[in-house]
Amino acid sequence: GNALTMLPNGVFGALGNLTELFLNKNDLTTLPNGVFDALRSLTHLFLSNNALTTLPANVFDALGSLRTLQITSTSLSCILLTMQQIAVINNAGADGQGSGYSGPKTCPCSAGWSGPGFGTCTECTISTYSPGGGSVCTGCPANSDSTTGSSACTCNIGASGPDGGPPCSGTAINDDAGAWEMTDVLPGLAVILGAAFCCFYRRRRNALRKRQEHLNATTTSGLATVTVELGMSQSTEPEENVQPCRNACKKLEH
Repeated sequence: GNALTMLPNGVFGALGNLTELFLNKNDLTTLPNGVFDALRSLTHLFLSNNALTTLPANVFDALGSLRTLQITSTSLSCILLTMQQIAVINNAGADGQGSGYSGPKTCPCSAGWSGPGFGTCTECTISTYSPGGGSVCTGCPANSDSTTGSSACTCNIGASGPDGGPPCSGTAINDDAGAWEMTDVLPGLAVILGAAFCCFYRRRRNALRKRQEHLNATTTSGLATVTVELGMSQSTEPEENVQPCRNACKKLEH
């Protein structure tokens, strides 16, 4: 070793015919991106016994002739080489003209992605998540959801859980059916949407009831249409669901 702590960009630019490069037993902590791009004939690369902590993602991509790549005794926890690249190096060294690959395992997929490892990762879709580390994308638990590339799911409006995530308890607001059920909405409105909106919603419901009573005296054929248009339910809410909004209205009036 030569106690090297860094390699200048382009340091190997004029060495296109080089076949062996010994950089082991130095103090390198990283390598410049593209540092090996000119070394198309390189077959043996030794990087062991360095202080390497990170490497650029494509630092070895130009080295298509490698039969030996040794990166042991470093601080790297994983390497940004695909399993296919490692297999190519191992196969090339299997004829006795090299020792193949020795070093850290392939880096796992990042959070929000799934797959066997670096270079083969797929982003998680909506309503799925992956904490990373090689995990597959998993569907969000009940009362929770996620966006594309999520590492975790979050509770839907109206539900709650530890740090805003699963397991999520309570009744989540869901308007997929085209009209919200009051029994689903009222408990969450008082806390989440604020007292003012909750109070308005309750008064709107009361106005609807009066309109329903009027319509019941004249016709029943249009009643369902009116309730859907206003986004209300004809069902009677339990007292424990109505009380939060009733309390909100009283606070506003005082």
